[in-house]
Amino acid sequence: MSKSTLTFEQMKLLPKDQQKEIFDRVKSIRKPSKVTNYSSTYGIKEKKLARDLNCSVAFAKGLLDAFWRRNWSVQKIANDVEVKHTGKSMWLKNPVSGFWYQLRYEKDRFSTLNQGTGVYCFDTWLYFVRKLGVTVVFQFHDEKGSYVLQGNEQERKDVLEEAMVMTNNRLKLNVPLGIDVKFGPDYACVH
Repeated sequence: MSKSTLTFEQMKLLPKDQQKEIFDRVKSIRKPSKVTNYSSTYGIKEKKLARDLNCSVAFAKGLLDAFWRRNWSVQKIANDVEVKHTGKSMWLKNPVSGFWYQLRYEKDRFSTLNQGTGVYCFDTWLYFVRKLGVTVVFQFHDEKGSYVLQGNEQERKDVLEEAMVMTNNRLKLNVPLGIDVKFGPDYACVH
């Protein structure tokens, strides 16, 4: 069995030195992969990626080429979105929310669509959370927090999941959205 096809359970059975070798190999490619994946959707070019990763331009180009071969659909989605030009402005229509977003650059099509859709989906879920009686104490990015009495966790989780069902019914996306619910005495325990 190849080490590259090990499951986590199989890896735990390996001697500690082999586990460390695999972990070190994965760790060494994690940062370049993560930076490339994230930055590519925001239109990064080879020279900037090379500076960010402290690598050669040729290596950065290879990372970007590999990303776009595997993730060609990102460009397809970006190119299929309705864009209108009015005067000197470009506007992108989000097919999920129906909102129009101003675009500064063509390269921003996917990131604008991605960010706008994420916010719209999250805000729709928050609307239903509040409609079902949950008080939101804080909210930022894609998280919300509220108080719940000890012993009422399952009831609260059920309400939050019901709000997601209502969100999915409203949005009718190709893939249903889900949530991760955690409970704890402070934010550090649930983040």
